[in-house]
Amino acid sequence: MQGIGSTSKTDKDIIPRFFIAIKRNIMKIEIHIGKLIKSKMDEGGRKANWLAKQINCDKSNISKMYKRKYIDIEQLIQISIILDFDFFALYSQFIIEQIKRKNDKEK
Repeated sequence: MQGIGSTSKTDKDIIPRFFIAIKRNIMKIEIHIGKLIKSKMDEGGRKANWLAKQINCDKSNISKMYKRKYIDIEQLIQISIILDFDFFALYSQFIIEQIKRKNDKEK
């Protein structure tokens, strides 16, 4: 699994492209996690029915998930493990940047 601080070629290729889907304001982040999961699935050449079998749900639920900005944390953990990609790193990277920005302003 790709970690938060990982610098593998895969992370370098994926994370910048994923961040296109992020709208940043100070202390506000909007990630469309469904689009990011779909992008990761497409990159791996996987179809919705494959993921549906992995998480034991109907294919239509996967299609609906792709359209959602937010999903349950437990489901995101499960999908991160299945797809071997740490989606939480996207959120963590934003948090780290905001803390650094806040601390720089306070100096």
